[in-house]
Amino acid sequence: MIDREHDLPVTRQAKVLNISRGSVYYLPRPVPPRDLILMRRMDELHMDYPFAGTRMLCGLLNNEGLGVGRKHVATLMKKIGAIKADKEAVTYEKFVDASIWKEANALVK
Repeated sequence: MIDREHDLPVTRQAKVLNISRGSVYYLPRPVPPRDLILMRRMDELHMDYPFAGTRMLCGLLNNEGLGVGRKHVATLMKKIGAIKADKEAVTYEKFVDASIWKEANALVK
C-alpha cells in the first residue's frame, strides 16, 4: 500500500489512501513474556472457573504467587476474549415483553 521508495512522499500517499499518517509509522509492541505467562494461566483458570470475574481471577493468581492487579487482569481478559470489551447493561425489560412490565407496575401502584 505505502511505498517508502516512491517519489510521492509518505504523507501524500497516506492522504490519497485516506489513512492517518500515524498508522503508517505505527509498529506494534511485542507482548511481554510475563503477560504471556499470565494470559496462559488465566485461560486455564477461566476454563476451570468460567464464572470468575476480574476480582476472583486476581485473587487466584495472587494466591499462586503471580502478583498482578485487578485492572491488568481485566485488560488481559479482554485480550484473550474471556470478557467482552463492550459490555452493555442487562435490564429486566430486555427479557420480558414491555406490556407485561407495564401491567406489573400498574398493579403495584
